[in-house]
Amino acid sequence: MMVSLVCGRQGVGKTRKMVDLANEDIKLCNGDVVFIDADNRQTLQINYKVRFVNAMDFNIKNIDMFHGFLRGIISNNYDIEKIYIDRLLSIIELSENEILDIIGELEKIGNKYNVDFVLSISRDKLEIPEELHQYVIFS
Repeated sequence: MMVSLVCGRQGVGKTRKMVDLANEDIKLCNGDVVFIDADNRQTLQINYKVRFVNAMDFNIKNIDMFHGFLRGIISNNYDIEKIYIDRLLSIIELSENEILDIIGELEKIGNKYNVDFVLSISRDKLEIPEELHQYVIFS
């Protein structure tokens, strides 16, 4: 399974891109699509068939809680095919190394449960570790 990154400074259209991708995927996927965000602003733009989750409702304080949160979503519905996580760094504070750790863990979760992840982070491609450049699909 795959992990992809949508990155760029605030205001360059990352969220719009994520919403468009999720809305397109719900038409093409055989399984379910989940869109996780740090607030409710996108609820009207997301197709009603996409499951929308406001992560801030779950008081996620660290990486372990974030992984448990994702596993809980997946364990509740094994038909999930794709999970979009918009504004990752607003949901949980992460250092550059922790971003690498999260990507590695998402690859493991994705492979185990056949789920693709698309994340957005508010950093330019040149500001993220070079090891992450291979995951960038939009910058």
